[in-house]
Order: sequence, then structure tokens, then C-alpha cells
Amino acid sequence: MGFELTYKQLLDIVYRVTTKLTELGLKKEVCVAIHFTNNHAFVCYYYGILKIGGIVSYTSPLFKSLEIKRQLNDSEAKVYIGWEGFSGMIDPIIEQTGVKHKFYSNLSPFLSPDPMTQPEYPTGGESTFEDILRETKPNPPDVNVTGDDLAMLQYSGGLKGFPKGAMLTHGNITSNVIQAESWFYFLINKFNLLSC
Repeated sequence: MGFELTYKQLLDIVYRVTTKLTELGLKKEVCVAIHFTNNHAFVCYYYGILKIGGIVSYTSPLFKSLEIKRQLNDSEAKVYIGWEGFSGMIDPIIEQTGVKHKFYSNLSPFLSPDPMTQPEYPTGGESTFEDILRETKPNPPDVNVTGDDLAMLQYSGGLKGFPKGAMLTHGNITSNVIQAESWFYFLINKFNLLSC
């Protein structure tokens, strides 16, 4: 996309996400579904959910309404955050799930130098998750997260029936980062590794 997000900006957005989810009443071990392609918003929201001790349930952008509905119900997701381009699939099924809060992202703030600054031109329409985050002061709660706590429900492709959620702990994700460092040691001085 030609845009770089600094670690300082990433941390600010992560803290805002964590704060907003806390204001919504979310606590540790509550599932949040995120529905994006690979982009900056996905990374920010992923870490914001993990910071609060929530469980990330990544919904494949290839899924259709029936598959999404099944995953939202199976994961017991209480919050859905996704790209507004998926609204045609989500709006008809969301009330058939346990999701209490639905937010869409239009991703355009992540094409600017600072995603949390007020856009020069208002977009109109329904507020996006980024609009809501802009109004949220970063004040994340202290949450004790251990390596044994559940971090993700990563759903399979469903080759042999319905997709199933693989349970990944914070320890699993940390191990994955350490493994990546071992395999890509020659890049460590050039890049910092983030696991998503």
C-alpha cells in the first residue's frame, strides 16, 4: 500500500482498541471475530484483542455467509470487526449469532500518515471502527495474560466437513515467533518480527 505504520502508532491503536473493548464490557477470554484481508487494520485489531486477554477468531475473507455464521456461533464471538466490503454477507446473518457489537472498517485511515488523525474530508454514513477509536483515549487495563491462556481460535479450511477451530495459546504464538527467529536469523537485524 506504500504506507508505513510505526511501532508507536501501532501501540497507540492497540491501546485504543483495548480501551474500547473494555468500555464495551469485554473481559479476558471473550471471543472477538475479525474479518479482513492482510492489512494494517488486521494487525492493530489482532494485538488489541490479545492485549485485553481476548480470543481472536480470524474469519477468512473467502468465507460465504453460511460459513461465517457457523464460525461466529461456534466461536461464541461477542464482537465482530470487519471490512465494510463484507457487510452484504454479515448484515443478513449477524442477528442469528451471539454477536452483541458489530463494527465495520473502511481502511482508508490506514492509507494516511497517521490513522488516528481526523480525516480532512468527512466520509459520512455510519461511523467506522476507526471513527470510534479516534474518540477513544488510550487507557488499557492491566490484564494478567499467561502463556497458557487461549489467544486464538484458528479455523481450518473445512476440507473434511465444517471448519474446526484450533485452539492456540499465547505460549503457542510466542513459540512461533521464536521459531521464525531461528529460521530467519539472517533478517533479524533488518526487520522486526511480529506474529499475526
